[in-house]
Amino acid sequence: LARVLCGPFDSLTDKARAIFTWLHHNIDYDTEAFFGKTVKHATPESTLARGLAVCGGYAGLFVAIALKAGLECVMVSGHGKGYGYSQPKEGERIPTASPTGHAWNAVRIDDGDWKLIDPCWGAGHVDKQRYVRKFAPSHFTSSNEDFGLSHFPLDDAYFLRRDKRAVSWEEYIIGSDPRESLQ
Repeated sequence: LARVLCGPFDSLTDKARAIFTWLHHNIDYDTEAFFGKTVKHATPESTLARGLAVCGGYAGLFVAIALKAGLECVMVSGHGKGYGYSQPKEGERIPTASPTGHAWNAVRIDDGDWKLIDPCWGAGHVDKQRYVRKFAPSHFTSSNEDFGLSHFPLDDAYFLRRDKRAVSWEEYIIGSDPRESLQ
């Protein structure tokens, strides 16, 4: 699969983009497992075989294909302002730091920099407990700084900002709701 998807490209960025796009077309979000609270650890093989995954399955399969294609890539875990997230109202208490529940990727691209991407959110979204397959390339093309508006890594090393700064949990939570800028 890595050879078929990435073989035509010399560019690391193009190889990563090909994998990202392929996941959109071939893997659906497993709403049944997510809403039924029956999510199990997924291997790249099981994600590929079932064609279903939650965020960890998307990120794990992305890593597996990327590594086979010769890319440097890791899975990053942390918090995402996705389904069910509500922006705190002014004066409301900030929730306790809990950078868990989501997974995405960091991949080294052409300029040698690490790029943060989210193949799960790039593939589609959940609307009223139903998966809607809708390609969202912004989850590949956004800067790491913009990506950080909606993703908070468990490990500070994966903010990957140009200014090398690790954002505080409070700054992340209080920051603007990233869904507003995508509309």
